[in-house]
Amino acid sequence: MANLIKEGWVFNSKHLALEFRELFPGGLCHYEIYLEDINSTSQMLDWIFHIHDKNEIHAHELVTAFREIFNPCANCCSFGEELKFSGAELARRFAKQEKKDG
Repeated sequence: MANLIKEGWVFNSKHLALEFRELFPGGLCHYEIYLEDINSTSQMLDWIFHIHDKNEIHAHELVTAFREIFNPCANCCSFGEELKFSGAELARRFAKQEKKDG
């Protein structure tokens, strides 16, 4: 149901979400990104820059996770042109492939 994608980012196939949790001396850092709410590259960039403002390494890991799930160059934008896509559909497709690869 939840598979590690990159470092602290976990793909939750039940909720179609990327989840991040990290315990540090001051408390718990926790993010949930619902992939069904990402239907444009600008929404993807919003998350990347939001996380980047908190932690550059976690942002890099998030970009890697988005790349694995969305395959942006093929599904979201191509040669500077926005493509219409459904974050939910791409996340479901990723979940199905992950289940198959086992």
